[in-house]
Amino acid sequence: MINNKGSASAFLVFLFAILLGAIGVLLECSRYKSFKVCTQDMLDASGKAIMTEYYRPLYDDYHLFFMAFSEGEDKQQYIKSKAQEYMQYSMNPVRDLSELKKRKFKKAFPIPQECSVEASEIVTALDNGGKAFEDEAVAYIKYKSVDKLIERVRETVDATNELRSSTKVVEEKIKCEEKLSQYSYDVLKLMEVIDGVTVNERGKVQIRNSFVKRVLLEKPTMNSVGVNSKQLWTKLKNKYVDVNQLLTEIRIDSVDVQSLLEEQVNLEQQRELAIGKEGEGKREKKQKELDKRAEEVEGLIEEDLEKIKRRCKRFSDLIREVQVKTDEAKNIADKLQVKEIKLKGQVSQYKVKLNDEKANMSPDLNVSLNSDVQRIESITTTGLDVKGLSNLLDQNGQILSRVDNFQSVQLSASHSSMEKIQQIVTNNLSILQCYHINSMAFEYGSISDEEVDSPIAKMKEMLDTNILNLVLPDDVRVSQKKLDKILLSEVASEEESTPELSEVMSHLDLMEGISGLFNIFGEKEKIEIGESGNLVNSLLMLFYQEEHFGSFVDFEQRQKEKSLFYELEYIIKGKKADKENLRGVIDEMVLWRMVTNFISIMSDSEKKALAKETALAIAGITGIEPLIHITETLILLVWSFDEALVDVASLLQDKEIKILKRGKDFSVNYPDLLIMNHKLIQDKASSVNYSNKGGLSYDSFLEILSLIKFNEKSRYRCMELINQNVVLRHCKGFHFKNCIYSFHLSSHAVTDNKFLFLQFVNKTISEKDCNWTYQTTLEQSY
Repeated sequence: MINNKGSASAFLVFLFAILLGAIGVLLECSRYKSFKVCTQDMLDASGKAIMTEYYRPLYDDYHLFFMAFSEGEDKQQYIKSKAQEYMQYSMNPVRDLSELKKRKFKKAFPIPQECSVEASEIVTALDNGGKAFEDEAVAYIKYKSVDKLIERVRETVDATNELRSSTKVVEEKIKCEEKLSQYSYDVLKLMEVIDGVTVNERGKVQIRNSFVKRVLLEKPTMNSVGVNSKQLWTKLKNKYVDVNQLLTEIRIDSVDVQSLLEEQVNLEQQRELAIGKEGEGKREKKQKELDKRAEEVEGLIEEDLEKIKRRCKRFSDLIREVQVKTDEAKNIADKLQVKEIKLKGQVSQYKVKLNDEKANMSPDLNVSLNSDVQRIESITTTGLDVKGLSNLLDQNGQILSRVDNFQSVQLSASHSSMEKIQQIVTNNLSILQCYHINSMAFEYGSISDEEVDSPIAKMKEMLDTNILNLVLPDDVRVSQKKLDKILLSEVASEEESTPELSEVMSHLDLMEGISGLFNIFGEKEKIEIGESGNLVNSLLMLFYQEEHFGSFVDFEQRQKEKSLFYELEYIIKGKKADKENLRGVIDEMVLWRMVTNFISIMSDSEKKALAKETALAIAGITGIEPLIHITETLILLVWSFDEALVDVASLLQDKEIKILKRGKDFSVNYPDLLIMNHKLIQDKASSVNYSNKGGLSYDSFLEILSLIKFNEKSRYRCMELINQNVVLRHCKGFHFKNCIYSFHLSSHAVTDNKFLFLQFVNKTISEKDCNWTYQTTLEQSY
């Protein structure tokens, strides 16, 4: 019984020890868990405490949280030392309280006994393309009620999106017009080189002195030279040279010289006979008569030789001149064959794009563009057999290359020289028998001696004054503010240099690069606004910009001290000077309005008829149907451009305009195109009275441009303005590269254990072997 009782007691003791150990393990696990949480909380609190040291002026002016450091200051060491300091306070909160320090506290709480801190992965405001700045700006705006702002922008954006399909199709149309223009101007150049006929931009005919058909082998007539216009024939008829007649005259002159040479011989013989037969008195008289005639013959020979020389030179110059022009015409004709193929390919692309987008366009515009593409298809050929013309020019060129230009003849008063000339004349006449020009014919229209008043020419004259001066109200002074230097030069660079719109428009008649102007949306996708839209952040950034930056029409913002007044314009264009940014934005607005007005005018049959009437007056003489069509399009573009100037002038007068007009809404009438100037533009703008819902204001235009152009550069330009203004207002040493947005804190904490081992075990084992350690890393950001 005793042994049994003893066994039971030992078992109970052993069981109690196991139970006690299990309880110790549970307590220590709980304690270690608390130690981990405590360490994390202490590290998090330290990080948050550091983050409270944000730069207050930056928040007051722009609602941005960033820690700002001086140039050259060790940011990592500062964060590390601050974190270490805050951790020490957390581990020993009474270390600076002298009375409490005297008291002994038992360390039963899971506070680290030792802790080291490291700072790493510091992110500044300029890192990641300025994304930190965008995140803070967007976060600020999200706390505000933006529903009304979104609804306002949505109306503008929806109307703008409707233009996208139309602009795509019209861009393809203009690409066709460019190809058609190149083709037409080559035909016009061919007309000048072959017929010597050119037409200026006001429809006045001018005649060149050198051209292919100047040389022919018969008497010039309308039929023989292939000219169908009597008025044009009147201007041209004295320019032609019948080389058959010219060569015949050279032959006649050479025969005359031979006759005179024979007469010289006869006169010498008569002199000799007179010496022997006549008396002295008669002999002297006879000799004087013979000498006089010999002198006359000598003069006639010299005169005929001079004629021959002059006519040979004229013939030689004519052949050389025509040969050069023939080669030039051949090159143009060959290029025309290639351009004809490319033109047909571009017309096909136009048709495909029109078919793809027809469901997204208005019915009127759809009908108009379908009619337009059919017309372009019908005029892709001028009625001129370019291939046949090229072959004929090649044949004529080979003939001219075989013609002898008399350079091999040593011209002298001798029978051999004259016989050589006659032989060359005979050979040349034989060679030139195969030379033909009458099949090189163009279909000319009627000619007017008076110049036509051309809207295109008037626009060029008007653009001697730049666009900004045309649209600005008289009483407005443009800001002369300018950034001395770009502080964030690595990233806040301005846009690639592009020619001013006025420069492009001044060369409108060449139709070079005009289609690029119609790509007003760039590569940007369709603008979608909503929670799943592709421009949520861009839209919120837009609202942030509107709240914190000023524009040309925002006079309240100018009360603040600023490096630039036209800040929103700077964000879009990136130039250093207010004036340059305003000019760039105005150019974009005029371009946008020109495109939308052109879309409107394409559906207006009345305006198109007026343009066609003028086009016929200017280019009808050429008979080149593609050129007439191009001229009509150019006049419509000028009309759209002039209307755009009035639109933008209205916006600068703080008025609203319709996004897409109808023909009746145009302020500029056709007669106005011929007298357009600054005063008329301002008068038209002053008479604009449109205030219906959905109108477009200056600020609305800036919103559209900002949404389309928003990218990394836009963020950096916002930051550039903020940096410049903070330097101007608060601290000259401020720079975003020294501003911290986030960092990582890593801690290595140590604490002892209390319950894992019994006290007598703890005394026999080294304490460090029984300590707990914990490593953790936390990110802190605004």
